[in-house]
Amino acid sequence: MSPATPARARRPRVHETAHYFILAAPYDPSLVRALHRIPACTFDRGSRTWRIPKTTAAVHALRDIVQQFNIRGRVRGADTAPALGNLQLVLPDLPGGW
Repeated sequence: MSPATPARARRPRVHETAHYFILAAPYDPSLVRALHRIPACTFDRGSRTWRIPKTTAAVHALRDIVQQFNIRGRVRGADTAPALGNLQLVLPDLPGGW
């Protein structure tokens, strides 16, 4: 983010690792409260991102957050993610190399 770009202008970004969804978003107190309700969701101060574990309960909560906060993407069933109880987060291509 350049100094001329206000933090509010940044869109939330999500990417996936083997065990987590990683969410980077501008500060929003409502979003923070929602993320705190996800079991085992943690904030990494170094990268300033949220780590959401790939558990069925967490993915269901993340699906609701994606809808509530108008984050581009949706959660749907998929045979390629058996560890999630056949759930995965599906996102369009996002700018910023995610």
